[in-house]
Amino acid sequence: MTDHLEAGSNVPSLDTAVGYVKDDFSGAIVTFMGTIRKEDQGREVKNLEYQKTPEEGKQHLEELIGQVRKEVPVTKAFVYIRTGKIYVGDSTVVVAVSAKHREQAVKALDLIVKGLKHKICADHDQQFA
Repeated sequence: MTDHLEAGSNVPSLDTAVGYVKDDFSGAIVTFMGTIRKEDQGREVKNLEYQKTPEEGKQHLEELIGQVRKEVPVTKAFVYIRTGKIYVGDSTVVVAVSAKHREQAVKALDLIVKGLKHKICADHDQQFA
């Protein structure tokens, strides 16, 4: 059960993520794709720039997935975070999780997305138009 954890500039498709986590032992697969929205706090967004290097991002992902696995029996996880400058409409995060049961997969996805938001993706510079 090897997870795919990566940070970089080429965001994979949800199909790629699902293909990675799909297996004969899981009864549920859940996915999430985060994108940059045009408005934040009533202001027009120009772009975001995530400060972490791909290496730092991967290290943080490994820590996050380790914490999630302590709480939820995940079969496989695929987590990709984008680094560098990202524009409105661009994808920033792709997550797919498989587990034996739906409740486990949904809970794991929720923990991963919350962890990304508050620990990993919080370190960014947002530019407004």
